[in-house]
Amino acid sequence: MVSISEEAIEEIKSVMEAEGLENSYLRIYISGVNCSGVQFGLALDDEVREGDVKTEIGGINVVYEEILEDYLKDVEISLIDTEFGKRFLIKTSAPDSCSSCGGC
Repeated sequence: MVSISEEAIEEIKSVMEAEGLENSYLRIYISGVNCSGVQFGLALDDEVREGDVKTEIGGINVVYEEILEDYLKDVEISLIDTEFGKRFLIKTSAPDSCSSCGGC
């Protein structure tokens, strides 16, 4: 299932605290689908919706739609440093797929 690196956990907690959202949930959602597969996004959410799965990872309450469970197998969320600052990286073990759509 979903794993979150220690660095990412600390950054998420820091953001939640800075925004006064310590009791919020970290929502994992599909932000898009293209020929390379499913793209995930992260957001802070104040509510659990009907059909959501709730879990706790490293002291963070995480929610996602039940329909995403198969997509979230072996997902790793980590924190990386880039020239533009810190970013969350959401990595899956699913092989990349590609077609001739030109978006690859």
